Parts: sequence; C-alpha cells; structure tokens
Amino acid sequence: NMKRNPHTAVSRVATFLGYDLSDDVIKNIVEQTKFANMKENPLCNNSWMNEYHKEGATPFLRKGIIGDWRNHFTDEQSAKMDILIAEKVGDTGIVFDYGDN
Repeated sequence: NMKRNPHTAVSRVATFLGYDLSDDVIKNIVEQTKFANMKENPLCNNSWMNEYHKEGATPFLRKGIIGDWRNHFTDEQSAKMDILIAEKVGDTGIVFDYGDN
C-alpha cells in the first residue's frame, strides 16, 4: 500500500516494471512522492491551471488522507463506485485500502 508502506510499494512497482532500483533511489522516490511534497510541486499539483479553475473549485490535490472520500461521496455515490470498481477490477487480486481499519 503506497500510503502505509511506501518503500515496499515503490519497490514492488519498480520490480513489476522490470527495474532493479537501489535503496537510495527508492528512498528518493518515496521522498519526492510524499503528499506534502507533491502538493507543493507545480509539476504535480496543477497550480499552473489555477487561472482556469472556477472560483470555489476543489483543489486538484486535497488532503492525502485515506478514507477522506467519505466526506465527499453520498451513500448512493459510494454504492455506484463499489459496483464500478468490482466491474473494472474483477478478479485481478487488486485490493483497495478504504481506510476502514
């Protein structure tokens, strides 16, 4: 899980993509992809588009908190997403962390 164990997650993604990364490179990726760092990085936060955003629009990067979607989705929207995710992910073995534990 990228949020709970970023070092392992980056290592697994690198291995999946066929890369053998050193521990220093993985640590650098983990540091650069921390939510607080990405939120401040114009290459990640879409701040270059601020002039096009409607007043009061939700920022591109909100909080980076697991489960914060509950503050934005209705029960109906959540149920629809559950169905959509089940259809798209199927039996791939991908497991999502919804912040329930």
